[in-house]
Amino acid sequence: MASVEKLLRRWVPGIIAFFAVPLLTTLLMAPLILIVLGPAGMFIGDGLSNGLNFIHEKIGWPAVALLAAMTPFLVTAGFGLCFLPLALSSITATGFDPFSRPAFLAANVAMASAALAVFVKSKVRENKSLSLQTSIVAYMGITEPSIYGVLLPLKRPYIASIIGAAAGGAFAGITDVKSVAYASPCLITLPIFLSGTFMYALLTVAVTFATTFVLTWLIGFDDKPLHSSISI
Repeated sequence: MASVEKLLRRWVPGIIAFFAVPLLTTLLMAPLILIVLGPAGMFIGDGLSNGLNFIHEKIGWPAVALLAAMTPFLVTAGFGLCFLPLALSSITATGFDPFSRPAFLAANVAMASAALAVFVKSKVRENKSLSLQTSIVAYMGITEPSIYGVLLPLKRPYIASIIGAAAGGAFAGITDVKSVAYASPCLITLPIFLSGTFMYALLTVAVTFATTFVLTWLIGFDDKPLHSSISI
């Protein structure tokens, strides 16, 4: 879309470019998005969810760790909701989801905890403010601000969140954590894990937090000023 917009700005008169360029860009790109990119994205998302679900059925808990570790990538690539149908199907058929909800709980806590570690460790005022805000909303289940505003720009905290998510996902898988309802797993939706493994869900949060926070602290990051346009 950026390339199309640049091309249009060369040809559209400046006096109408302000409103004409965005409109024309949307009109030109809409068919491509609807006909090609949309179905391609659905195909990839279905393949990922079905493939990882197959692995989970075959090998069990390592698949939970794998999905948790992949979640920061999935969110970054726009595939964060591709496991929704499988989760709903599992809950409807069996009464619980032992795969995607526990994995996403670990991943969401990991991304939030990495941002929190940046807040504690950083000496740059802007970084402390941004990382604290994004950490709070990530603990409430909205991780995109922490990814794009803090973790990706600083790089190493992003890696720490992946490792921490894998550790938490492994613990959740080994202890067979299950959700009995569908929601984006986070601190305020922990009641979806009110089953016989609820205590292990709480311990998953603790394991993920400790692993991610300590790792982010130890490997550090380039404490450069973060300038984000993300509104929280």
